[in-house]
Amino acid sequence: MEEASIRRLPLHAGGTLDTVDLASLERSHWRGRPIVRQGEPCGRLFLIRSGVVRESSVSPSGREVVLGLWGPGQVFGRLPPLVTLPSPTYARALTECRVIGLGPPELRTLLTDRPASAAALMAAISDRARRLAENLDRTLGKDVPGRVLDALRSLARDHGRPCPEGAVIDLALTQEDLAGIVGASREAVNRSVASLIAGRRVRIDRRRYVVLDQDGTWEDQSDQAG
Repeated sequence: MEEASIRRLPLHAGGTLDTVDLASLERSHWRGRPIVRQGEPCGRLFLIRSGVVRESSVSPSGREVVLGLWGPGQVFGRLPPLVTLPSPTYARALTECRVIGLGPPELRTLLTDRPASAAALMAAISDRARRLAENLDRTLGKDVPGRVLDALRSLARDHGRPCPEGAVIDLALTQEDLAGIVGASREAVNRSVASLIAGRRVRIDRRRYVVLDQDGTWEDQSDQAG
């Protein structure tokens, strides 16, 4: 693994890499490939090295909720002793990605031999929990246009690149993806996107969402949306 890539991952924190062979645990997944299937045992905690993973949950009625689009340095999956239980979520590669899978033996090695790395991994897990809570608050606390704008701003912070107008979300997002993220119908998301475009909050350029910077502080305005 390249040193620059390793430094983006929580496992790099402190010590060397000799006690856990990360390269042997890494797997490549092409776009659209399932990584974890809902209802099947999930025997590992997964750490993303590159690319984006889409994690969702489907209710018995068939409604899908997107829990997150996770990128480099973020985690998904299960911790022991939950690894033998059916996974409550479905994870697939939204883009081509490389993912490190950590099973109980590797996690025990981190805890005993590399406590600084283990602490950094726990921080990544805590960050995931915080983001899930923020997503829930966003879904419950605002109307659909406000939720869509908040979601796009969050995606721009995590997966965007600067442009003269603000930030381009460098993902081929569908309106089905957005509907799952904000907990609304595709029709409601369609109307919300049209409203945000008319209000010059966002625009679409070659199937990429662009979050527009109206006064230089777009990242700080999410609480005012809706």
